[in-house]
Amino acid sequence: MTLDTAEKQKLIESHQVHATDTGSVEVQVAMLSERISKLSDHLQGNIHDYASRQGLLKMIGKRKRLLSYIKSKNPQNYQDLIKKIGIRGWFLLMKKKQAKKKNFTKKKKISEVDAFRNIEKKVPTITPKTKQSSGIPKYVADRMARRIFFTAGIPTIMGMSVFVVSYIIVTRNIAEIPPSSTIAISALFFLLGLGGLSFGILSASWDKEPGSFFGIENIPLNIERAKAAFKPASQNFDKKK
Repeated sequence: MTLDTAEKQKLIESHQVHATDTGSVEVQVAMLSERISKLSDHLQGNIHDYASRQGLLKMIGKRKRLLSYIKSKNPQNYQDLIKKIGIRGWFLLMKKKQAKKKNFTKKKKISEVDAFRNIEKKVPTITPKTKQSSGIPKYVADRMARRIFFTAGIPTIMGMSVFVVSYIIVTRNIAEIPPSSTIAISALFFLLGLGGLSFGILSASWDKEPGSFFGIENIPLNIERAKAAFKPASQNFDKKK
């Protein structure tokens, strides 16, 4: 809301600092206060005039900055000016609103902290259980690999070599070897390799010490260990059924 010339002149005469003063800080505050008062009356009857509401907020902010400047330069002039214009009540109202808002925010923060603490008390702390590893230790796996190489690898290699050796003997006319004999001998070595695979796994010691050379004493223990490992799996399978 703008002021006409007569209103401006009246405000200048009542708030001017010296005879030729037309734009001092005191005069600016007086004019802003008058415009704020008129615009506030306008908004009471036009609550949906958002453009005017934005203008009102800008003017209030500008007046507040000017009053802060006067207060920093001359506190007494500041007190006299707000008393003369009649905006003390407005400042007290704003201070009460700000104090109320701060108290509400503080209470809200305290209540949130208390609620969080209550939740922490109600919810028990769950400590994760250390899951024991059910895999094969590395030193046992290495021990099994070495045993399998000798007990299964060598017979398997010999079973494949039977075909090569028999082929050389027959092609060079060294001797006559029936194909059935070659297959039978090769199958025997492959069966030995299959048995050696099982023997290499079951005869490996799970202790830190490597155990005996053949490891026969470890076979019953490893069979029981295998049964115990497969039992939970079979139970879970039965439950799913």
